[in-house]
Order: sequence, then structure tokens, then C-alpha cells
Amino acid sequence: MPQILLPRSATCLRYATGLLFNKPSICLCFSPISAVQNSVTNVTVRHIALSRNVFRVLEVPSATEASMLKRKFENPRQIIHKLLQPLVTHGGIPEPFVKYLAKLNGQYWKARLQVKWPYDMMFTGVHKSITVAEENAYLQACQLYSYVGLIYEDSHTKQTAPVTEQFILKMLDVLYQQSGIYTAEHLTSYRITTTRVHVDDDLVWHAELQVPWPHPVIVTSTAPTMRAAQYSVCLQTWIKLKFFRLLTGNNLLNVQKLPRLSERLAKQQSAVPLSKEEFDPDYELFVDSSRVGFGAYLLAQGEDKVRWLSDFWPDHFNEETVMLPEPKFYSSFYEYYALVAACYTWKHKFVNKKVLCWSDNMMAVGMVNMNPYLINSITMKPNGKLYRIMVQMCLKYNIRLQALHLNREENTAADMLSRVHVEKFREVFPEADEKSKKIKKLLFWKPIYQSNSINLKCN
Repeated sequence: MPQILLPRSATCLRYATGLLFNKPSICLCFSPISAVQNSVTNVTVRHIALSRNVFRVLEVPSATEASMLKRKFENPRQIIHKLLQPLVTHGGIPEPFVKYLAKLNGQYWKARLQVKWPYDMMFTGVHKSITVAEENAYLQACQLYSYVGLIYEDSHTKQTAPVTEQFILKMLDVLYQQSGIYTAEHLTSYRITTTRVHVDDDLVWHAELQVPWPHPVIVTSTAPTMRAAQYSVCLQTWIKLKFFRLLTGNNLLNVQKLPRLSERLAKQQSAVPLSKEEFDPDYELFVDSSRVGFGAYLLAQGEDKVRWLSDFWPDHFNEETVMLPEPKFYSSFYEYYALVAACYTWKHKFVNKKVLCWSDNMMAVGMVNMNPYLINSITMKPNGKLYRIMVQMCLKYNIRLQALHLNREENTAADMLSRVHVEKFREVFPEADEKSKKIKKLLFWKPIYQSNSINLKCN
């Protein structure tokens, strides 16, 4: 008769991990009777003993890591609650809460900290003590929020604290003062505006914060109250500056980096796009996007034919493809997507040609004209994948691509196509093709949208 034996090595580790995550808690193997040397009772005892040892190894975080985090964040629970308190009080998001699960008949505890900002997140702590397990969960939350820049270390007291709205605005004032040293342009300071708007039949507050230098940054946020909208937009702006590498390791403003950054930006901005006459394009591409859809039309030098494309967003993207984490319209991203998709659709016509793209969106124009050797992957987000598609397409087909900005009033024909008003477009261009060009879907790099900051919508 075969006998149940205790699994060894990796199997034993898998067994204990199954206990930790509520998976089937029995791993069985069979061996001949000649190999059996332990009774079933001894095997059971050995299972429990080894499971305890594995739990000690799998304490989350480990004892060494928890000790290091504890030295950095002395009161992690207070830090997390203080950081999120304005959003809990004024934004209507739930307060962070912890669920406890007993493991190995209460000999180990798993604490699950659930946080609802900026999206649903869960941090897990495992320890023999339920109090330490909870603290470990909060320590991991502090580690994440510190990584994105929302917990800083005071240079004088050496204590960590969550950033506040006043702290962020003060640092933006310092950044504005530094801009006057390293650039000759007359720049304004940051600007924060709040308005009341209707979103899904609800009246909410919309906040927008603009930082003109060194990277032009525009961050928006919606919330039920003006206080929550302003607070969340400040947090998002600070996160964005963190990923632009403008903060130190302690999440303070990195003033020492500004001279080198200013020099690099000056080189990048010195390349002024050529005018239409100087560029002498073979093709001109007019692009626009709207909440309804997107469209573009193509004019070839020496031809009277007008090629065009137009499509609704829901028809272009199937239900399995989630473009953005929120039902909010990001005009810059969609405009740039429409531009790259149009170029990719007609790429075989553009082989060894010069193509001039016209758009009423400054960001889309800037992305086309951006020098890939003077930027890093962080500054390309959230359009990084689209940018790489564009660059690889130009290299493969030897396409010389440039973009110029035109006013919205001068881009009415492309605007009609973006709203799928084909008949109105034909009134402007009677010679246009009868049918829309079938549009290539840029879905081979999922997700096509890359977030470089955490976008908040308080519910």
C-alpha cells in the first residue's frame, strides 16, 4: 500500500504558500512501502513544524525589510491617514481600513490594508503578532507613496511626513524663482483654477494646475468638493514632477539638477520646425479628434484627389481594449493617437516622402517634432508607446515627418471627420473619395496608454 509522505524542498514551500493564500492546503505524494519510515502522525506534526518555518521566511515584509522601513517611517499609520484625510473628509473616499485573517489556527496573522486612492489598492502584512502585521501593511503603503513622491523627509529634523497642499505650492514657487535664473523667457508662475462642471449628470468640481517650466505640465482632477479637487490636483502634480526626476531621493525639489536640465531643454527647443515652404512636403495630413471619434484627410502634392478616414471611438476600440482608466476625455492623447494612426494607415504611400501634419493640439505637434535623443522614457509618457510606434515607422519606411500647429477655426474639415459628419465634409471637398480608408488599429502594444501620473476621480 502506498503511504502519504511529506513533500520536500520546493513542494513544501508551495504547500506553505498555499496556506498563506487560502489555496488547497494538502500536497500529496506516494512512495513504495519500503520507503516509508514515518507514521501518519509524525508526518502531520512535521507538516505543521515546517509550515511555521516557511511562514517565518515568508513574513511580509521580511524582518530585515520591516526593520529598515520602521526606521524610515516611525508612525506609518499616522502618515497614511494624514495624507488621505483631506480626500476622506472632503472628497468622499472611504477611509483606509484593515481586514485580519488568522492563519495556522491563529499562530500567524495576515493584515490586509485597503486604500481607495488613487485607485483600489491592497497592502498585506503577515506576522505572528496581529499588531505587527497591521503595522507591516501600513509600512508597505508608506513605501509606495514615498516612491511616487508623496512622503518626504525633512532635511533638518530627518523625519518623514506626508506632503501637503501648502508644501507643494511653496515648492512650485521655488521652481518659478529658479526659472528666472536659467531661462531668458518671461514665464508665469504656476496657475491653479477650479470650475464646476457636469460629469455624468453630476455637478462636480474640476481643478486644473499648470506648471510652465521646466516641463510644461497640465494636471486636472475632478472631485465632489473644491477642496478635494484642489488637494488631489496638487498631489498629482507632485507625482508628475517626481517621475520627471525633478525631486531628490527625499522627495524635495532637486534644485541642483535644474542647470543641466535647463541646458538640455534649450538644445531641444532650439530646433525650430521648418515652415511649409521650407519643408516642401509631398503630403499634407490634417488631423483632429473629438469625444465622438477622430478623422483625418490627406492631400498629395500635384494631385486633386482627397483621401480621408473617419471612425467612432467605440467602433475603433473593442470592448476588451480599455483606453483610459477613467471615462474622461484626454484630448492631447486622443489627438496624438489620431495623428499616429493616420500616418500608420497611409505609411506605404509615405515611403521616402516628406509628410507635413497639421493639428490644432500643441502637445501632438510637439510630440511629432520632438528629438528622440534629447528625451527620456519618463517624459514621453503617457504617449511613450505611440511615440515609439511613430519613430519606428519613420525609420522603417524612411519617412520624414514634421508637424505644424493651426487654429481650430482653420481645421474645420478635419473637425467634421472627427465628429463623423461625412456629408458636411463632402460639401467642403466634393472630390473626396467615396469611402473612408480602413484605419489601422495601433493595439499591438497593449495597453497603448501609459500613465505617468495617477489620475484621481473621487467618487
